[in-house]
Amino acid sequence: MHSNLEWDGAGRLEELLGRLAEGNQPVDLRREAAVALAEAASRMPPEPSWIKPMHWLTVDEDPMIRRDIARALPHLPDEVYSPLAARLADDCNQYVRDAVAKAVERRGRRQRQGRKQRKDVADFQDRYRAFEATFGAKAARQARRMANEMFDVLVGGTLHDMDSILSPMRVDLDLMRRHLETGKPERASCRARMEKWRKKFEYLHAFLTDLRTYARAKEGQRSRVCVQEMIQRALMTARDGLQAMGLDTEAVAVDVEASETLRASLYPRQATTALMHLIRNGLETLAEATVAGKKRLAIRARDDGNNGLLISVEDNGPGIDPKTLQELLAFAPGKTTRKSHGTGFGLPTAHRFAEAHGGRLKIDSQPGTGAVFTLVLPATEEETAV
Repeated sequence: MHSNLEWDGAGRLEELLGRLAEGNQPVDLRREAAVALAEAASRMPPEPSWIKPMHWLTVDEDPMIRRDIARALPHLPDEVYSPLAARLADDCNQYVRDAVAKAVERRGRRQRQGRKQRKDVADFQDRYRAFEATFGAKAARQARRMANEMFDVLVGGTLHDMDSILSPMRVDLDLMRRHLETGKPERASCRARMEKWRKKFEYLHAFLTDLRTYARAKEGQRSRVCVQEMIQRALMTARDGLQAMGLDTEAVAVDVEASETLRASLYPRQATTALMHLIRNGLETLAEATVAGKKRLAIRARDDGNNGLLISVEDNGPGIDPKTLQELLAFAPGKTTRKSHGTGFGLPTAHRFAEAHGGRLKIDSQPGTGAVFTLVLPATEEETAV
């Protein structure tokens, strides 16, 4: 076995493969071997000693074993994958064929992602060489150094945030394990911890989703969008996401002012996502704030007079002090002022997507007067002339 295969099942897998080679093993052992091989394949390239056992297991009399070995298919090199996939794809059992279909789809998705990543790297290298040719090697090195420093800041902050989520979960998991080992688990305590985990997982999912979304600055083409419908989609998505993390936003009254006939030429996904982040930001602010009277969030949209679009999200919360406002206007990803629910990617993503339209994100606020976040989304020159 390769030395870098460091997981708890490595030794057991070697033992299982040795026993399989002896022949005439019980179904439980064959099943365990199939599961272990699928897990090992997901961790590293296959060892030569795995190939024959994989072929044996693809013709095992137990269809559940054939199904389990099919789960290794997405991770295998072509020369191993092709004969195994061809054999299992013609299996007489529907469960096995379904497992193969899912594995083939997953493998295709992994390959497409790999090709896209390689293309993105090649595109970046081309842009870097063009920048270097235009501005000189020294300027190009400085720009790259600054980009690397920004990457270090972003990744460092991201890892810190993820560790702050996972570390308490590890502590809780150890406590639950001890309870179970004593044979006297406290149901109420375990239930409370599991509910806390659920909320942490929802937050972690939101965090990773925001991180992935931030990386997608510009995709697709502009199209004519009904602004009122876009606002409603963004509002629903923002509410659903916050409720999944356990934040009650029902006490916030939301007013929408947008003409049914208002249309704008936008990158639909980016514009909706940017607006969703602004709405979510406002709902979070009001949910955590103490406000005299009714908590209100106003969403207003209007034409900018030049075929572009202005959308503002205004809350009547506590406002933003000048120092915090200055920090927010840097739009640095990963920084959040939220007590528990913010991921730090909402406003930077909205700003990034506004820039993808050739626009910007404005923030106006004074302490005690609420805050107004405005997306400025201009039309392109070609579309303005139409």
